[in-house]
Amino acid sequence: MKCLKPKNTDLLVVDIFVHVIILLGVLLSFFVLVISKLETKELTGQITNQIDTNLPNLYKDINNSSPNNAFKTLVKSLNQGGEKSILSVMDRYYDKPDAATESENSIPIIGAMIVLLSLTGGLIAIWAVLQYSCNKCIPLGRIIFENIVLFGCIGIIEILFFKFIASKYVPTMPSYFVNETLESMKRKFTSFSEAS
Repeated sequence: MKCLKPKNTDLLVVDIFVHVIILLGVLLSFFVLVISKLETKELTGQITNQIDTNLPNLYKDINNSSPNNAFKTLVKSLNQGGEKSILSVMDRYYDKPDAATESENSIPIIGAMIVLLSLTGGLIAIWAVLQYSCNKCIPLGRIIFENIVLFGCIGIIEILFFKFIASKYVPTMPSYFVNETLESMKRKFTSFSEAS
């Protein structure tokens, strides 16, 4: 039996599903494989740069203004004791990503994957109903090909945009993270010294 020509609304529904599936799949892959790693690398680089640039001057200024090189003595005491020194203990404590943050970060990714699988299942169900129950010829291959070509063109534009515009933008001054860390450490050291 010859299949019937599908209505425009039938094609539109299938096209929307394919479009959303490809869009979500590309965005999810791009975020997981590129953006999340780039963000971590950039943040680490900014903090390291600020510490490398400012800490030697800060050390020199404070040490010169403190009596009996008190700051120099403090820094040495933080590093004494080998593996049991304060800095070594802090290094081991902070060398791993926070488990709560990792868990929290995985929730949207898992959610997006569930949505992606649900949409794919929905597309297959709609195609099967239209193809076998309604006897309509849905050119699924052509629709997928057109959407891939469309996303390829959009992808090239987005890559160029990110490479030449977005990557040059610094949303937060790198010194902000160092300042916040120092202020937090001051508050903690003050509370520790007051409690003693």
